[in-house]
Amino acid sequence: MKIVIITNIPSPYRIPLFNQMHERFKSSNWKLHIIFLTKSYRRRKWQIDESEFHFDFEYLRDWNVAYKEGFTSLALSLLPSLYKNRPNMIIVGGFSLATLWTLLYAKLFHIPFIIWTGETIAEDKIRSRFRSLRHILRHLQIKSAAAFVAYGTEAAKYLQKWRIEPKQIFIGTNTVDTEFISGRVQKLRMQKRQYISERNLPDLNILFVGYLENRKGVHLLLQAVKAIQSEYGSPVFGTHIVGSGPEEINLRSWSENNDLHHIYFWGFKQKEELPEFLAFADLMLFTSTQELYGLVPIESMAAGVPTLCSKYAGCTADLIEDDINGIVIDPNDVDDLKLKIIYCLKKPEFMATLAENGMKTIDQKFSIKKSVLGFEQAIRWIIDIAQ
Repeated sequence: MKIVIITNIPSPYRIPLFNQMHERFKSSNWKLHIIFLTKSYRRRKWQIDESEFHFDFEYLRDWNVAYKEGFTSLALSLLPSLYKNRPNMIIVGGFSLATLWTLLYAKLFHIPFIIWTGETIAEDKIRSRFRSLRHILRHLQIKSAAAFVAYGTEAAKYLQKWRIEPKQIFIGTNTVDTEFISGRVQKLRMQKRQYISERNLPDLNILFVGYLENRKGVHLLLQAVKAIQSEYGSPVFGTHIVGSGPEEINLRSWSENNDLHHIYFWGFKQKEELPEFLAFADLMLFTSTQELYGLVPIESMAAGVPTLCSKYAGCTADLIEDDINGIVIDPNDVDDLKLKIIYCLKKPEFMATLAENGMKTIDQKFSIKKSVLGFEQAIRWIIDIAQ
C-alpha cells in the first residue's frame, strides 16, 4: 500500500517524524511518499539537509502567494503528482487549496484521505476574513475526510465542533525530536558554569525562543522585566531573546529606551544551535497571545528547563500541569507574569521539581514514537472499516 503525505515545507521538526514513519510503515509493507508544496518561504530560515531524508519525497513547483505570516500555494501541480504516484491513501496537512485538490482526487479515484490538523476553536474565532466562504469550504473538506489526525486535545475539540465522531479522530501528538534535544543539552549543561563565565553572563538567565512578531508576546515579557528592574534595581538575571522577525528592531529600541539591563538579542538560530541556549537557561518563557500549538515549550521541557507556558497556546492543555511540571501564564497580565518570574528564580528547589516532572511528561507523552502511533492507528482504522 502506498501512502502519500502532503505538507507545506520540510522543517527540522517534521523530518524526524517522517523518518520514523518511513521505518515504522515498512514493517506493515506500506510505502511512504511525501509531497512538499514548496522548499521554503520568506519567513523560514531553516537550513535543511536532504541527506537526512530517509523517505521518498518531491517538491511541487507552483506559484505561491507570499504574505506576512507565510504563503499560500495554488498547488496546481498536485493533481498530476497524485496521479503519477497513485496512492492508496492520502494524508493532507490542514485546510487549504491543497486539501481541496486532495478531496477532488479522492472522489475521482475512490480513495480515502485523512486531514492532519492543529486548528483550534480559539484560532478559528480569530480569523475573520472570508469567514462565510471558509466555513463552506471547511465543511466540505471535513465531511469528505475518512479520518483525522489532530495535534492534541484542543484540535480534537475543534473537529468535534463539526460533529465528527470521536472514533474518527486520532491524536498524532505534535512534537519535536525530543531525544536529540535532551541528549545534546545534557552534555552541554556540564559546561554551564564555564560557558556563563566566558561570556560574562549573569548567574541566572531566562530565555525566549521564537519568531519576533507581536502575537509572540515578547513585548509583554520585556515589560515584566522592566517592572522587576524598577522594583529590585538592576535584575540579577539575563533575558535572552533567540529569534528574528518584524518586531526585532522595535523590541531592541524599546529595551534601550527603557534602560533595561542584561538583555541579549541573539537573532535566528538553527535547530543544531538551540541546545546551547537551553543548556544555560534557568527558565523558559513562552508568552504567545495567539498560538495554534507551540513546539518551543516541548523543546524546553525535554531539555529540563522549567517552563512558563501561555494559556493561549494550543499545546498547553495537553502539556502543562500547573505548578507540577510547568506553570500556566496569561502573558497579558504583566504584573502576574512578573511575580511568577520572581517566584521561580527565588525557588531553585521548585524549579528543579518542575524540570524533573517536565522531562518525565515529555518522555511519556511527547515522543515522536507516540506521534507516529496516532497516524498508524488512523490508517489501520480506515483499512479495517473498508474490509
